[in-house]
Amino acid sequence: MLNFITVRELTDKIGMKKIFLIEDDPSLSKIYFQRLEKEGYKVSVAAEGSEGLRRVGEEKPSLVILDLILPGMSGFEILRQLKTDSKTKQIPVLVLTILEQDEDVKEALRLGASGYLFKSDTGIDDLIGAVEKHMPK
Repeated sequence: MLNFITVRELTDKIGMKKIFLIEDDPSLSKIYFQRLEKEGYKVSVAAEGSEGLRRVGEEKPSLVILDLILPGMSGFEILRQLKTDSKTKQIPVLVLTILEQDEDVKEALRLGASGYLFKSDTGIDDLIGAVEKHMPK
């Protein structure tokens, strides 16, 4: 008899780190997705806030990269819900956004973000470095 396993079960068995990217800009999503996969990560993507929140709860990635300005639900609300849910509160959330106001940075960190990056200052190599820094061992 053949035993079939899901991709999620396979990545868990081989220890592959999973990243969930919540980003509504298709060109940025594609760039981030391709580079993160090239670095050896399993990547899932959602372009809409509530879909991203739901799927993070289902997939339980090792790390979330979160934009704050999203259709359907703000990144702040996603972060708030992730950090108050016992099933997802331990997942590090790396914010990657265009919002550069001190109040936005402070609010995201207060809500539990592990790091905060400005899109205008963050190249793809910088993002990879931040992912490596915040990825659980």
